[in-house]
Amino acid sequence: MGHNQNQQNNSNTEDSVFLLRVQFRRNASWQGTVQCMNSRKNCIFRSVLELGVLIDEERSNLMGINKKKKFETPNCDVKKDVS
Repeated sequence: MGHNQNQQNNSNTEDSVFLLRVQFRRNASWQGTVQCMNSRKNCIFRSVLELGVLIDEERSNLMGINKKKKFETPNCDVKKDVS
């Protein structure tokens, strides 16, 4: 029974694909862009903490889980063409 639950959880998380572009390493952190290939949303992040929050929020959105937002993400847009 526990094995089937693990398979169900893994199938939800395997559907999330992100493209990470680290442009700078400053102030002991990363800055760059992260693109969700599923929703075609492209976001700018200013720290590794913000990157983690963005990925967590997007995965929750893809899985249909409503979470309270920790950060406002005004630096996100949806692209029509994903290259």
